[in-house]
Amino acid sequence: MFNEEKEREARILFYMYGGNFFEMERDGVYKKYKSFEVPKDVEAKWLQEMCNDIKKRIKGSIGFKRFELIDKYVSKLDLNSSIHFLIDYLNNSNDDTFTKILIGEILIRYINQSKYSDSITIDIIEEVAKCIKCLKEKLLGSEITIDESYKKLYYLKDMLSNDKIIARIKALK
Repeated sequence: MFNEEKEREARILFYMYGGNFFEMERDGVYKKYKSFEVPKDVEAKWLQEMCNDIKKRIKGSIGFKRFELIDKYVSKLDLNSSIHFLIDYLNNSNDDTFTKILIGEILIRYINQSKYSDSITIDIIEEVAKCIKCLKEKLLGSEITIDESYKKLYYLKDMLSNDKIIARIKALK
């Protein structure tokens, strides 16, 4: 029986692992989590709460932190929802150039990894292609901007020159 005590313990594990059962298994806690017999509707409610929290945090962040949160958010969604969120985000974003490139690359990765999935229709592929084409045109036609948070990451220093950023924009397909 799923009771208040079990719910509290299960919720802690669920949130600690971001609802990711693979990571729970990897760390050896999945059996314990499953022993709580959490109803699927409760898990769905917890996942929705997590997604709502991440969306709020996306709005209040910039640069690298925003990119991390967007990546985390879309990883919690189903494939179509992820793709549509990323398209809408790119079409309405005022982010710096580098953040837009990274988000465009996530979108392309989702499409490339799911080309043979039944849930990816030709319409979605065409919509992504149109979005990426517009993104490239916008980025190549405007000044390159880089949020300061990326400049503080030592492992990115070789990637932030204008030439490398332009090459990365052109590589978006």
